[in-house]
Amino acid sequence: MIIYLYPVAHTAQTGSVYFTLVVTIERYFAVCRPLQSRSSKCLATWKRGICISIFILLFSIGFTIPRWMEYKIMVHQDKVDIATTALKENPQFVKFYIHYAYFIVIFAIPFLILIVFNLVIYKQ
Repeated sequence: MIIYLYPVAHTAQTGSVYFTLVVTIERYFAVCRPLQSRSSKCLATWKRGICISIFILLFSIGFTIPRWMEYKIMVHQDKVDIATTALKENPQFVKFYIHYAYFIVIFAIPFLILIVFNLVIYKQ
């Protein structure tokens, strides 16, 4: 089950982070720009909500595609085992995708955006 649940968990984590960002940005418009928010219905419409949700879902799946290729099932006679693939054992993959890309996409960018928007909301 780990070879399926592990990438699904990372996809859900990515989606959760970016849905939190969307909610923060929507709250920014509702608090700091209420007239714009009401007149243009900035983010709070069904159609835009569905489009944003689909975009976040596709982005989350796209970003975590390499996670689906990190483990494989090995069958040895009567024993089933889980092994890492060559991709997971590649030091360049670990360095750039798992360390750098994960840090930037899942932590740094969302964290900075959350700080900025929440500070602006707080000041308002």
